[in-house]
Amino acid sequence: MKNEKRSLIAATFFAVFLFVITYQVIMGAVRNPYSDYLGHAENAELLLQSGLGPVLKEIGYPFWAFLVAGIMKLSGAPAYEASAIAGGLLNAFTYVLVFSYLAKECKEERLGTAALTWFLLLVGPFYIPWYNPDVYNGQVTPNIWHNPTTICVRPFAFLAFLLILRVLKEYEEEQKRLSAKTWLLLAACLVLCNLAKPSFVQIAVPGLAVYLLILLIRTRGKAFGFCFQTASAFVPCVCVMLWQMIVSFGTSSSAEGGIEIAWFDVMGASSPSIPFSMLLGYLFPLYIILTNLCIMKERDMQVTFFMWLAGFLEAAALAETGYRRYHGNFGWGYVLATFLVYVMTFRYFLKRNREYDYQNLKDRILVLGGWVIFALQLFIGIYYISTFFIPVG
Repeated sequence: MKNEKRSLIAATFFAVFLFVITYQVIMGAVRNPYSDYLGHAENAELLLQSGLGPVLKEIGYPFWAFLVAGIMKLSGAPAYEASAIAGGLLNAFTYVLVFSYLAKECKEERLGTAALTWFLLLVGPFYIPWYNPDVYNGQVTPNIWHNPTTICVRPFAFLAFLLILRVLKEYEEEQKRLSAKTWLLLAACLVLCNLAKPSFVQIAVPGLAVYLLILLIRTRGKAFGFCFQTASAFVPCVCVMLWQMIVSFGTSSSAEGGIEIAWFDVMGASSPSIPFSMLLGYLFPLYIILTNLCIMKERDMQVTFFMWLAGFLEAAALAETGYRRYHGNFGWGYVLATFLVYVMTFRYFLKRNREYDYQNLKDRILVLGGWVIFALQLFIGIYYISTFFIPVG
């Protein structure tokens, strides 16, 4: 009990610390005239000045604007400062969710998990300056700092992801189907994800569809009722997504062009070599998977992989035809999937640390290798965060 109290105190400290860091990062990011935060802050101001109608014509995912506008009204803070507060709160919420999940999975090390979760939310991709001069562009990363709506959707996406895993576990291990309460909770969480940013639903729908299809084949059709039930929970968010497409490519003042298939065009625009950039972005999870291939047999990792695959294919294949072509808007699902991959492989890595044979030299070397790679990516992530603190000249 005493250890649990200490871990909760430590987790509270790290959540507050992450809030402070995020606040400072966003306050630094808004100094850049090309910052994503500026346009979204204007939407919050528009909401306060003109009401809901004009905002819904401009953006199909208004949750961030609502949150920032609410903070502006309550605190009297200007839009850019309210954005920093909103981002800090959302990142702190993400920390609480990830810590709760990892602490549940690794009960014996709750105190250490509080610190390690914080480190996990700071890691960046491996960075080689002479290969690519920018830490972020070209390499996918589990943690995004410059895009407010990705920060906004991430905690709700993780919540929906955990709910999906729980639903699958209850059916496959206990033959429990979705109760009305669980169905409503999942449907509401997915709609909330859409209102924050549709990126998670873009990977969850095809990713889970593949897993459910395999489940149907494996059970010789016996899981049809469960699969149909689960799929029906996605109907409300898909309807919302259709409206969002109309806004993005129709009513918005920035609407231009459409969607086309252009394999690796957008992804390759900022990467000298896509395979090598992927290696840099996934160095830690790849190491964990390749040194412990059996984890890919587990349900949670399979669901994660199918969502990641959906995100990768969308990022690789799809492009907008207007001026937003190289904004990479079809890559945000890939970013969220990367975050899920890091969380899930980190979970298995923590379990490996608890279970490996200390007397076995090979085991010691494999675990040490994981910590070295994680530490390097953490150092790079902290370096990248520090660049936001430098004023733009």
